[in-house]
Amino acid sequence: MSLLVTPLHLETYSSWLVLQKYQTNTVRNYLLDLKMFLENSKNILSSPSITDFIASDSTQNNHARHLASISKFCQFALDQQLITENFFSLAKKHAQNPSPTRDLNRLLSQFAQSLAREHKSPTTIKNYLGDIRQYISFCESQTL
Repeated sequence: MSLLVTPLHLETYSSWLVLQKYQTNTVRNYLLDLKMFLENSKNILSSPSITDFIASDSTQNNHARHLASISKFCQFALDQQLITENFFSLAKKHAQNPSPTRDLNRLLSQFAQSLAREHKSPTTIKNYLGDIRQYISFCESQTL
């Protein structure tokens, strides 16, 4: 299940925050953070899109504030019956217990980015990743 977030949702959310007596700066920051998340998720609010964001944003300086902003929007969406379950709570639970495949893919992606920063050629990066995947397959096929 997911929600396509529209400009009307953002406008209503802003009004909701004001009615909840949030300070002007807090409302502005929540909206900025939410828009940044929505740009990354193509305006889709879902548990998987939040889980992906949590993983990709974890090294940012304002990570905790970003999460608070998304959490508050999920609370608003639940309150307004735009969603039937709190996507943030589900995503947070999933992020704390990721699947081994998801961890491996994220680790390989980070390794590829590191190689790219070292100006390795695309062919070298592809070969390194292929070698690693082949080694992992070999290890998985071995019995203890």
